[in-house]
Amino acid sequence: MILKLAIIVGLIILGGIIFSNEIGKIFPNTASIAPDLLKSDIDKIGDETTGFVTDKLSETSKHITQTVNDTTGSIIDNVQDVQERVINETSGLNPLDSVQDILTDNKTDATE
Repeated sequence: MILKLAIIVGLIILGGIIFSNEIGKIFPNTASIAPDLLKSDIDKIGDETTGFVTDKLSETSKHITQTVNDTTGSIIDNVQDVQERVINETSGLNPLDSVQDILTDNKTDATE
C-alpha cells in the first residue's frame, strides 16, 4: 500500500516538474494559497476566453456577411440577365405577324 502511494505521489511530483511552465502560465499567482489570487487567475482565464470567443464570433459574422452579400449580388446579376434575355427575345415578337400567319394558314387550308 505504501508502495502504491509512493508511486502516485512520485507521478504527481514528476508531472508538476514537467508541466511547471504550463501550470505557471495558466495559474501565475498560485504561489501563495490565497483565495483572492486564485479568483483573479480564474477571472483572467475567463477574460481571455471571452476575448477569444468574441474575436471568433466577429470573424464568423464578417464571413457570413460577406457570403450573404456575394449571394445577393449573384442573385441580382442572374435576375438582371434573365430580364435582359426575356426583353431581347420578346422584342422580336410581333403579335400581328403571328395572327396574320394563323389567318393565312387557315385560308390556304380552306381552299385546298
